[in-house]
Formats: sequence, structure tokens, C-alpha cells
Amino acid sequence: PGVILYLTHWYPAHRRARIIAVFMSAIPVAGIFGNPLSGWIMDSYHGVSAMSGWQWMFLIEAIPAVLIG
Repeated sequence: PGVILYLTHWYPAHRRARIIAVFMSAIPVAGIFGNPLSGWIMDSYHGVSAMSGWQWMFLIEAIPAVLIG
């Protein structure tokens, strides 16, 4: 909801519907690409360095967040 509020402030009324539609359509697109990638990481890295697949997933997702801040 907060992003939608910011979009209403940044874009004029005549462009607002298109921008919100693009933002909302990015959610399922992220799932289409992210879910198979997550499954592949969990399957491929399971047992590497004595860590489970979910632990690798947690580590791989945390690295960009820590580096970017």
C-alpha cells in the first residue's frame, strides 16, 4: 500500500493507472521467475558444506540485503 501511495504522488492522474498496473503486474512476474529459481537453489545446494537447502536460500537472499544496506 505504501508504494501505491508514493506512485500517486509521483505521477499525474492521467498516467497513474498505467503505472499502478505495471507495478501490480510485476508481482506475479516475480513469482514466475523467483519460485523456480528458489526451488533450484534449494535442490542444488542441499548438503553442500553440511547445510540444508533452506539454509543456503536464507544465506543467498541475505547477502544482497546486507551488502546494499
